[in-house]
Amino acid sequence: MKRLFILALAMMPATAVAQQELGSASVHIYRLNPFLARTVRPDVYMDGIKMASIASGSFFDIQIPAGKHFLYIGNHHAGEHQEPTALVLEPGHEYYLSTAYFPTGIFYRFETQMVAPDQGRSDMAELKPLNAKHIKRTSLP
Repeated sequence: MKRLFILALAMMPATAVAQQELGSASVHIYRLNPFLARTVRPDVYMDGIKMASIASGSFFDIQIPAGKHFLYIGNHHAGEHQEPTALVLEPGHEYYLSTAYFPTGIFYRFETQMVAPDQGRSDMAELKPLNAKHIKRTSLP
């Protein structure tokens, strides 16, 4: 039985083994401004994978493997040209990301910033969990 386990471990891709060793981080993404751009639901992408469409006044949580990742929040169809935000996540840590809407003439953009855990928890206490129908994924493959 031990040989079978060792063989299975040896056959796993190096990235899968590395991810298991690194663990994951909890990422909490929230959007304030419950009255500004209420009907706009920007898409949330992590490493190019759509995770959710976040509503104003809501939050959701995702589990991401430790390491470097790229977050993009916005609407590709609205003329946005925002660069992804690079995140370096440590295993077992929690990260709070606040996103806000800013009009830019006829278009708009979303800016995202990492906030201190105490601030993030305080902000999220005032918000509602994102409706499950708007969440595509809660973790990366």
